[in-house]
Amino acid sequence: MASVVMSPDAVVRESFGRREFLRRGAGGLLLTLGGTLPGCSGGKDETGGRGPFAETEREVLRAICARLLPGGSRAPAAAEVDVAGRMERLLDALGATSDFRRLLALFEWSPLLFEAKPGRFTRLPEERQEQVLRGWATSRLGFRRSGFVAIKRLAMSIYYTQQESWPAIGFPGPWLQS
Repeated sequence: MASVVMSPDAVVRESFGRREFLRRGAGGLLLTLGGTLPGCSGGKDETGGRGPFAETEREVLRAICARLLPGGSRAPAAAEVDVAGRMERLLDALGATSDFRRLLALFEWSPLLFEAKPGRFTRLPEERQEQVLRGWATSRLGFRRSGFVAIKRLAMSIYYTQQESWPAIGFPGPWLQS
């Protein structure tokens, strides 16, 4: 069977069309702009050496984690097991904070950017914050869905590795103790 050689232009045209290119281009542009939005440090350390995130970024992350993991019967809230702080330390150790900081900036300004409603995520009432998160989870824009999934998976992974969360899911603990 003979292989077909395609020019780079044909590969790009076959990979995604104009609409997909615009979606991806808009996502990249918004992620780039995320670091320059007010309320974001834009790469400057405003933490006094306490970590890679500025206090405003920590506030956004804590608000997202609080909506994702509100706690309940036998389950501690995200703040009780410091999911946001653990997430920040893990991202710092992995060297993956710069894009994540831009993502947090987009979350903070998403009511304005994606709904054309003035306001910041952290200033919204809890039920509106949940609506904004649902908007990210179900968005037509792939980068929004991917951003939501990245934060959710990381938050859930950190939360359920903490011993305090185990009773809520009936996990008795590891079989082998070190």
